[in-house]
Amino acid sequence: LGEDHMDLAGVRMQLSSVLSDLGELDAARGLLEAVVEVCERTLPEDDRNLLAARGNLANLMRGTGDLVGARPLYERNLLTAERTLPGDHPLVLSARGNLAITLGELGDLPAARAMFDVLLEVYESIFPADHPNLVVARNNLALVLADLGDLAAARELQEDVLEIRERTLSEDHPHILSARTNLAATLAGMGDHASARALNEAVLSAAERTRPRDHPEVLHARVTLASSLLGMGELRGARELYESCAAGYERTFPADHYVTLSARAGLADVMFRMGELSAARALQEDVLEVYERTLPADHPTRITALGNLLLMFRVPDELPAVRARATELLRSLQLRLASFTTLSPREARESARKVTYWHPLLESLIGSEGSEEARTMLFTWIETVRHTSNASVRASRDLDPGLRSLREEAGALRARQGDLIAGGPSGESSPEDYGNEVALLARERDVLERELRSELAARGSFVGAIELDDVTRGLREGAVAVGYTRVAGSQPTMIARVVRSDGELTRVDLGSATELERLASSWRAALGKPLRGRGMGMGANEELDLDSDQLGGELRARVLDPVLAVAGDATILHVCLDAFLHVVPLEALPLEGEWTGDRVRVIREVSFARLIEMRDRSEVVPGLLAMGDVAFDAEIEHGTATRTVSAPLGDGTRSAAFGALAPLPATRDEAESTAAIFEASFGREPLLFTDEAATKIAFHEGAPGKRFLHLATHGWFAPESVASTLDSVTRGRGLWSRGDTRETVHGLAPMTLCGLALAGANRGRDALGRVPGIMTAEELAGIDLTACDLAVLSACETNVGIRRAGQGVQSLQAALHAAGVRTTITSLWKVDDERTQRLMQLFYTYMWVEELPKAEALWKAKSALREEGAALWDWSGWVLSGDPN
Repeated sequence: LGEDHMDLAGVRMQLSSVLSDLGELDAARGLLEAVVEVCERTLPEDDRNLLAARGNLANLMRGTGDLVGARPLYERNLLTAERTLPGDHPLVLSARGNLAITLGELGDLPAARAMFDVLLEVYESIFPADHPNLVVARNNLALVLADLGDLAAARELQEDVLEIRERTLSEDHPHILSARTNLAATLAGMGDHASARALNEAVLSAAERTRPRDHPEVLHARVTLASSLLGMGELRGARELYESCAAGYERTFPADHYVTLSARAGLADVMFRMGELSAARALQEDVLEVYERTLPADHPTRITALGNLLLMFRVPDELPAVRARATELLRSLQLRLASFTTLSPREARESARKVTYWHPLLESLIGSEGSEEARTMLFTWIETVRHTSNASVRASRDLDPGLRSLREEAGALRARQGDLIAGGPSGESSPEDYGNEVALLARERDVLERELRSELAARGSFVGAIELDDVTRGLREGAVAVGYTRVAGSQPTMIARVVRSDGELTRVDLGSATELERLASSWRAALGKPLRGRGMGMGANEELDLDSDQLGGELRARVLDPVLAVAGDATILHVCLDAFLHVVPLEALPLEGEWTGDRVRVIREVSFARLIEMRDRSEVVPGLLAMGDVAFDAEIEHGTATRTVSAPLGDGTRSAAFGALAPLPATRDEAESTAAIFEASFGREPLLFTDEAATKIAFHEGAPGKRFLHLATHGWFAPESVASTLDSVTRGRGLWSRGDTRETVHGLAPMTLCGLALAGANRGRDALGRVPGIMTAEELAGIDLTACDLAVLSACETNVGIRRAGQGVQSLQAALHAAGVRTTITSLWKVDDERTQRLMQLFYTYMWVEELPKAEALWKAKSALREEGAALWDWSGWVLSGDPN
């Protein structure tokens, strides 16, 4: 045959496959490059043989670590296939999958995620649930989710993949081993090293039974088991495995191959932990040099290698050089964070959590002693993480019809998800099906919100990075911005960064976070038993022989006085809080016979983005929606209450949230009084809903476009009830257990764990499986409230939620800001009906009649309530966040 004959090309491709399996990768690549050269010279661009040859070469290059070289080959194949074949053709799907995998390995995770979503949607439409191609697509999507930090979603997919493969393949099949290895890595990332070790030991045992000593699958199994041993502190066993793996890889793969580098990096980590600092650093520097030469700056693997190298320096004389490298790490992390603007809000929260892993290291190296540039960069990064975790898909009301449709569709999915989680598993569905439905709704919503966020980011519709200069410009005279952050670690600390209007940035070390949290808890307890009131989720404090003034003074001295010392003559503090500080009303701490709020106004901020995107809503026509005296026992049909009946004793949900909400008669006067003051002040008729009319659908239809919202009802937040409602689910697979549904909810929809009780809340699910009486924070965040200047949740614990260090609290307060509300007033604990009614009457009078700024009106109302004899807990639990004016 001639040199260009296709039969000869076919034989070369088959021989290259054999050589690749034998580990002779250079020879295999040479044969494939020759085949591609012939095909490109003799065949049209859309010829199947050319596409196959190019794809095989790209696969080999990716397998040997040449991702940069493989990417253009995959891209050319995908462009050709999409131009010439139907969208669901196997060649199109294969090309899209290969490119998505490569993008993920190169660190372009958002792009990889988007491609996998499209691929999975097509596969689900043409294949049965157990089809191998569909299983592979789920597995690949799970790997990207894990890299993004969304471990809960990754685990759900990986458990499904493993269940299908164990049911359809032989025990030692490579696909089963791969599925167990991937799940083990995710479990280890979630801290479950024991389960990860059991999986990895089973994988290694199977690989050693069926493969030669240096086979890649055997070596990979050793590496993953070594990682599990390392996570459990078994250093000697981990070192033996890493050493054998490194030697095996060096006999089989090139020195710069990513698997060889992985084994060497693991060995360096073990050596460092065993005290061999110089040798460990030298080995880690060699590994990093290769990554810096072959990977982009924001690639997760390169970031990890640089961070691990910085951990290996302990000599004071080397600090200047180490700080320079720490600044490099920070720049890479900023690049990673910038890519999150195209993720859905939920994905952004999960991904932001992952990048904060390096926060303690950066604080120790450049937090206080780094250059001014580095310290400014660190402020930007920390506050951007906080903002990224709370940023939403909100946009102005003049969205074009296409984007408005996307937002409304995503909002409908939020509502379905809220109903599903608030109601718990129904009697007709198994816990497994319930968890799968939660995950499916989260994925469908993510797709829509990711598309909307990408469009809004392209139009500049919301803030990206929180730059120091922008925050400074947003501060009015006499105001400072204070970002409180809990720094994790073996001995967690609390710090504050103070930004003055002259641009000066000061870092304040507040000491042990553990001690401060204990002090804050003691002060809360010393306030005494909360009075009977609205809400649920926090039990009454025990009577303790504690001095609240003394404890409050100590707490103020620890968390506020150091900040005020560097704030100059500031009279306004815009504070972004973290960890336990969310449940502390700073302005209610005692100060020399007065209260802190008498000296300085404390304004809570979800993030400093509000100071940057100052939006004027004074032109919005004044409108009020108020709700009170809600009929919690009403029976709801088609979103409307038909009658009020006694709540059933058992509705099948086993949730403490339903059937236990007592009437709040004082809230009728509160809502009516608020409406009357509004009408007298603005000459406009408000929307007032009480009794059976205070439904969720009434809020959905009436709230958008309103400048003011006032909801006087029960707050609903109960992690304890979630634990009892969402049963732990265990699948009998011998080696591992599926995580309970509570973990799924925490990871996929944390804002569904708190909400507001409206008409019908005691009824639980309706005949269609909906929960019309509970509006979760997740659902609330999806409503367009961009016209709202002030929302008051006159209910219990509406500022309480799931908290994550550095990211704020996923609460009703955060949900309102995510929906676009400018200012919120929410509560920290159970509040008394009559005291609350009086406080709100005073507040609205001062704000609407006397035309005082919102923050000043609230503090004046609190002061008046104190003068009337109200106890500390009656007024101090109400907090304002957002625009104080």
